[in-house]
Amino acid sequence: MLFENRHNTLVRGRFKIEAEWIRYTFYAINGIYALLFLLPVYFQIPDPEWAKPILLKVILPCPHPSYFQSNVFVFSMEISAVTGTAGIFLLFFLVEVFILCIHSSYFLLSLKTHMSPATQKLQRKFFVDMIFQVSIPVAVIVLPMTYCFYSIVWQYYNQMLNNIAIICISLHGMGSTITLIWLNPSYRQFTISVITCFRYDPSLRRSSVMTVSPATITQQHSKKL
Repeated sequence: MLFENRHNTLVRGRFKIEAEWIRYTFYAINGIYALLFLLPVYFQIPDPEWAKPILLKVILPCPHPSYFQSNVFVFSMEISAVTGTAGIFLLFFLVEVFILCIHSSYFLLSLKTHMSPATQKLQRKFFVDMIFQVSIPVAVIVLPMTYCFYSIVWQYYNQMLNNIAIICISLHGMGSTITLIWLNPSYRQFTISVITCFRYDPSLRRSSVMTVSPATITQQHSKKL
């Protein structure tokens, strides 16, 4: 949605999605697919009483005692079902983001653009900041998930590495927040002022928004006269 929004703002011509119903349909398809992409695997969850003994022989020779509790279930016995479904999911979104990024970058770097040089420079900076803001939290998720896929495909079991991977995945929210604060000067300065117990300087807020009153215009006009 972030990259589509930037694409809709920057691009002009026949490739721009102008109809609102098409944009809403695009968002709906992506949102529904993100929620239901593992649905085929859910329909194939095996009986735990049958699957647990098999895993004991293949992967888990010395399991934790909690493995034998009734609330533990086996998600899938088909490696290709999990990796294939997740691979198609990643490919689907990566292709979308890649196309939107390439097309938006072309308009940002093009000399024949509808924007002024100053606006084009600001849009470039904002676009780069947005890519960093998205890529860092995604990396926090993708790298541990890569290990998880590796462990599934090669049937490598290491509980310590599994715990580290799950902890890293759960930190993606904090990674998003840190990236947002780091890339935005106003947020960054305000956060530093809070951490260092200094009062927030209202001038930071006034520096980004300038209001001009009729009295100010009159005074400036009188000085010129």
